[in-house]
Amino acid sequence: MNALSICPDCSGYVPSSAACPHCQVAAPRDSRAMRLLKRSLKFVAAGAMSVTVSACYGGPVGDSAIESISVSSGGGSAVVVGSSLQLVATATLGDGSQMDITPSAVWTTNSAGIATVAGGIVTGVSPGTAVIAAEQDGMLGSTNVTVTATFDEAHKPIAIEPGSLGDGPG
Repeated sequence: MNALSICPDCSGYVPSSAACPHCQVAAPRDSRAMRLLKRSLKFVAAGAMSVTVSACYGGPVGDSAIESISVSSGGGSAVVVGSSLQLVATATLGDGSQMDITPSAVWTTNSAGIATVAGGIVTGVSPGTAVIAAEQDGMLGSTNVTVTATFDEAHKPIAIEPGSLGDGPG
């Protein structure tokens, strides 16, 4: 049996080695909570009372299931080679509420040669366009990110030889 902890933010039970998938807070081991849970389960087994355990681990259930995921940035969807851009994954739940799932989503790119992604942070590798996706609980959201050349590459100096522009007007 895995040790359980209480999430310090939403008070749900989570495995002690995991972060809560709803509020993304790492839950410290709480042996008092585990003892209480075991004691409560003994009463249920004996038939003396009914206990409802609120569980945070395992993802949302019922009307709180993820209906869709959108991926966006605070501003623009372009990044310069060698620079980074923070994306945010937002889940829309069945009850209409929204939840930031950026830290818990699985992030992927369709072209690691153009852009890489980890934890929603996209880094430009070479000029082009990459599709960046966030997945959680079987739902997927994505956005296009355009990687542009660095300033130096885009504005290379040109050589103008004397007399190459002609004699001027007239």
